[in-house]
Amino acid sequence: MEEFAKNFERVIEFELRGFFGKNKLQKFWRLARTSYVLYNLLKRCAKQKKGEIRICDVGCGPGIVSSFFAMRGFQVVGIDIVEQLVSFAERYFARRGLRGRFIAADITKHDPAFGSINANAIICIDAIEHFSNPRKSIQNFKAIIPDGGPVFLTTPNFGNPLFTLIERSWDVVGKTPGWGHLHVTRLGLRQYEQLFESAGFKIEEAGTFMLASPFVAMFSSKLARVVSKAEQYLLRRIPLGFMLYVTATLEEGK
Repeated sequence: MEEFAKNFERVIEFELRGFFGKNKLQKFWRLARTSYVLYNLLKRCAKQKKGEIRICDVGCGPGIVSSFFAMRGFQVVGIDIVEQLVSFAERYFARRGLRGRFIAADITKHDPAFGSINANAIICIDAIEHFSNPRKSIQNFKAIIPDGGPVFLTTPNFGNPLFTLIERSWDVVGKTPGWGHLHVTRLGLRQYEQLFESAGFKIEEAGTFMLASPFVAMFSSKLARVVSKAEQYLLRRIPLGFMLYVTATLEEGK
């Protein structure tokens, strides 16, 4: 996390470029993960008023992902360990007239602030790979969703060695601010399933996605979305996608 604090300006620049830049591959890579979680959250909450649903974005960074949910009417609380990123998120929301609350806290440690959030759902989009203690982090999720709401998690699939090769390549060409050594948790799909299950969560959905689709996006974003949908079906059974997802809910009494 010290590296984040030292390089937070580069992190923010990279995040903004990823979501709003001209590089089609990079933009698809970022938006596909957020869209996947947003789609499943909307499907899960179809019968509820979005303005009454409070979500907690764990590892919210500069708040860009959080803003996609706030713009759609969700109440948003963001948590991040890096205070500079939390401050940026607050300013980012204010500039866009969005409502949100952001907390500087370490999800890998106990913090009384977690109990004050009382979220209906947790999103953790490409963040847990930066957490030094994923087991404790998932345990702390339970304090944030005391009534047992769903957790939507995406993270790189380190069970696929090809992703590690791509990650190193991007570091070499300077496209990322040293993600390789900032990814301190490097797990595969089954390992995450086991962590959630050992913490008392029930796995509702788990699998991988994104393999060919990001590269197709370099030529056609529309075709990439079609390929991505096919990949979500195929890679659910064969966990070779570059990204993995887990949707889990807290089992009653846990």
